[in-house]
Amino acid sequence: MDRKFLEYCISQQERQALSVFQALYFDRIGFFENARAHKASRMNPDFYMVFLCVKGKGYLDLQDRRHAISAGDVFFTFPHIPHTYGAEDDDPWSIYWAHFYTADASFAEILRESQITVLQPKVRSPRAQEIADPFQTILSGIYSATIHEHRYKQSVFAQMLFKILLLSENSGRKDPLVARALEYIQDNWSAYLSLDQISDALGVSKYHLSHVFTRTMGVSIKQYILMRRLDNAKFLLESTDKSIGEIAELCAYESATYFSNAFKKYTARSPQNYRKLFWNK
Repeated sequence: MDRKFLEYCISQQERQALSVFQALYFDRIGFFENARAHKASRMNPDFYMVFLCVKGKGYLDLQDRRHAISAGDVFFTFPHIPHTYGAEDDDPWSIYWAHFYTADASFAEILRESQITVLQPKVRSPRAQEIADPFQTILSGIYSATIHEHRYKQSVFAQMLFKILLLSENSGRKDPLVARALEYIQDNWSAYLSLDQISDALGVSKYHLSHVFTRTMGVSIKQYILMRRLDNAKFLLESTDKSIGEIAELCAYESATYFSNAFKKYTARSPQNYRKLFWNK
């Protein structure tokens, strides 16, 4: 860029969107090379995790699904969602990793906008070095870092996270039909949705839509809608005092009982207990 002077002022809308930086930080970060026999399991973590696999293979068990991990994969775990992950015995992975926190309830929605969810926690990055470089910057000299250097490293970490989201967003634009389906679901998530209804609205065969959506997103339309409804329920439980019945209705469930059973299967907690995690804080 040959301009000698460039100034950009963010709008009020952008200022609100950037509020996540007020409470986004890692508290543990590291690199494991050729991590033979590496395995971890947590039933109720209170933090997010982000991983970058740069070599070898491993796995992530999340929400009763096993995700195969290999070099170039970035993947996440989520607060209050049980998970297990580990290296494969025959070709153990080398991974960068970090535990991180955010008090901004909108972060889960930010992840969803990039199609990173409990059902689809993995991003395939053809430019993994762009993610490895910030990890290396953060870890370099971290034991002797001054407080200002630590602040800088936290800012690098935040930039790295949003770089991952940008890469994920770009990779999700491969199929225009899936983009249209996601937009339709986003606009109608609080209503009852079916494959027939969505395919009719888009004017395509439901079999074709189902095949393309599952191939692109890694989950079926039914699974994706279920995940969106329950993630929105989590947001309402965290940020409002609406009753369980009201939240069930807003999330298109026929009854509070049906909603509570689905929610507990999804999070391993009842809606009431899940709310207490946040309201007690």
